[in-house]
Amino acid sequence: MYAVAGFKAADVAGAFSSDDFDNLVNVPGYGEVPANVAKVCRLTWACTKQDPLPNPAGHKVIAGAFAAVLPMTNTPEQPGGNGSTGTGTNKPKADGNLAETGSSSSTPILVGTALVAVAVGATALFVVRRRRTTDQA
Repeated sequence: MYAVAGFKAADVAGAFSSDDFDNLVNVPGYGEVPANVAKVCRLTWACTKQDPLPNPAGHKVIAGAFAAVLPMTNTPEQPGGNGSTGTGTNKPKADGNLAETGSSSSTPILVGTALVAVAVGATALFVVRRRRTTDQA
């Protein structure tokens, strides 16, 4: 998907052998498990009671996957890149026209949840008031 657009992507799934369900390995305390499961247990906290995040060894594997696709260079490119002193013709204007970035894809879910919360609250208020009116009569 990214390659079609000309982007390089780090193959973290490959670094974790995510597709290797065929080879079985013996893991103490668990018996025989697929090699990818054993690797995930070795490189993350997923097989412990901690969060399933990478441990230090897992972070090194992930960093290696990224390093494999990053360009090799000894010196980072300097900001500006062309030796310019930054005195070009770019003169931004404060005209209030901001870029339209769109709304979050979770906005409908948030709105729906808010409406349900309001409906439940209104129903609870109605029931409580009705019960008070009935008790006073």
